[in-house]
Amino acid sequence: LGSPPGYRRRSPFVPFALRNDTGSRLWYTTITTSNNRFLDGMEGQSMQTDRFQWVSVDPGETVPFSFEERGKMRHRYTHKVIIHQLGVRVEGWEPIDPVTVDRVGVYFRLASPDYTSAHSELPQARVVLEVTLEGSARKLVTVRSALQLCNQLVDTVEVKLDNTHIHSGSPMHLTANPGATLSVPLAYALAQVWVRPLDRSQVPTHYHAFCNR
Repeated sequence: LGSPPGYRRRSPFVPFALRNDTGSRLWYTTITTSNNRFLDGMEGQSMQTDRFQWVSVDPGETVPFSFEERGKMRHRYTHKVIIHQLGVRVEGWEPIDPVTVDRVGVYFRLASPDYTSAHSELPQARVVLEVTLEGSARKLVTVRSALQLCNQLVDTVEVKLDNTHIHSGSPMHLTANPGATLSVPLAYALAQVWVRPLDRSQVPTHYHAFCNR
């Protein structure tokens, strides 16, 4: 039998979502633990092991995700507290230690550069995972660097991030509208920051110079 006219099938509820604000592609994996320890003897093993399934997320993308169904875990571990953790690996960086995402809050882990990548000259960087509540139930996990820029001016500004004192490569340029908050890409979290007002009504040769302090 078919569905009656006007019937709408309910979409399954997905309790978590991940937003990538690192400025680079990242991969994540879900880990279900009990009693603060990895299940099946996984504690202390490398997060790059093939026992984990990594999911790719592009810069600026938000994707829903979920953990193992509660029903399965309830029958297997009735006497244990189930903890949901997230493993994250940013492109050009080693995987960070897992973070528990059951509670709203701001958490951070140190990421070491992948010495086989273009970021090998960079020092360690702090990866922030901010868990917030969307609506009444879904948790949004925003992954970003520890540095955010907030434009509290009435003008749009251009920001130049220069890493040449610690890393070879070209500076990055960002545009911040009035009232906007930008998460600085992870690779530029320790860069020198230059700012100037941006008036697009002028020709580029008449733009303001970047501040030199």
